[in-house]
Amino acid sequence: GEKAAAAVAAGCDVALDCWGRMDEMIDIANSLDDMAAISRVRLDRAMGQIGTEPRFERIESLMAKRDTLLELAA
Repeated sequence: GEKAAAAVAAGCDVALDCWGRMDEMIDIANSLDDMAAISRVRLDRAMGQIGTEPRFERIESLMAKRDTLLELAA
């Protein structure tokens, strides 16, 4: 959580947790303030550019998980 908060404070829009351990993700979400409006605009723009090719067939599920984690940070 501390590293994620430091990364965002340094100017990153988001902090990625590639291990996928829920306890760490919750700690990160609890350590961060609400996402800045400009960061959310950039995230939504980037997510909107993801195609619908077969390799992205799970995108709706992944986006739902993303939104759940964003709600934890709210």
